Amino acid sequence: MATDPVSGSLLVADGWGVAWAALRLHRFSLSTGEEQVSVRTKNQAVSALRVDGNAVLMALHNRVQRLLLPSLDIAAEWRERIPRYAQTVLPLADDALVLANWMSPTIGILDSASGQVRLVRSCPQPVVIADGSSCLVFGGCDGGWWRLDTTAAKLTDRHGCCPVSHAAGCGDSVWCSAGGALRDPGGGPKAVTRESGSDVFELTSPSEKLGLAAPVDRLIADQNRLWAICGQGQWLQQIDAAAHTLSAAIPAPTGSRWRHIEPRLGMAFAVLPQRTEKPSALIQAYRIDELSASQPSEPSPR
Repeated sequence: MATDPVSGSLLVADGWGVAWAALRLHRFSLSTGEEQVSVRTKNQAVSALRVDGNAVLMALHNRVQRLLLPSLDIAAEWRERIPRYAQTVLPLADDALVLANWMSPTIGILDSASGQVRLVRSCPQPVVIADGSSCLVFGGCDGGWWRLDTTAAKLTDRHGCCPVSHAAGCGDSVWCSAGGALRDPGGGPKAVTRESGSDVFELTSPSEKLGLAAPVDRLIADQNRLWAICGQGQWLQQIDAAAHTLSAAIPAPTGSRWRHIEPRLGMAFAVLPQRTEKPSALIQAYRIDELSASQPSEPSPR
């Protein structure tokens, strides 16, 4: 799910339960809720969406497309050496796109002008975020963090840090959620991953952790504000990044789960599954300020 305030669009990809041949990317109007246009993804599930100027970057099983907004016409497509199921797509300067899948230690640097892809060996369970004109890479399983040099295609400047499951830039600071317990799904040492934890911290003050109501699903931030979606979408936690304190913890509407936040619009989006013959869901949009005003600062059991 992604939003584009300029065109007033909410972009939603079909998920589990939809036949492969029927998978689509949909564009809805944020003002009316009506579907404006949709495009087939050609038997491939969408693993990441990222609005970039007047287009949206869409990562699929083994390719990346740039779709124009609001038409969703294909402006460019890349297939060669694309990391599979990229869950992170970061557009940087000089036509570079950084592609990463947290289940793979390999990060891809795509030159969108030439189509050339350089692969960088990083760390188990990498968490990648943009930081100015470059990227930061956090070790989600074993800890530590690096800066990704996209020109030299290598990691530089290693720093010590606990394992990180999510990260987001908030103004001049970087906030992280600490990794949780290790888990082994039975595939041997290479399959060991680390679950998400419920503590968040500012990167320059790792010892000053804030405990949230549940493990973190996502961290979302703008220049001044920070939010965490927690407990598989059950909670929307506001964090005062300047004061390093927790603000409102907002429970999801009954039967729904929080899925996305658009800070530029001050909106939060929840998904309510529908019990129908065909898989479907109702997307609900809320004004964050209105939700915050009516909720206590500490969550209560549901």
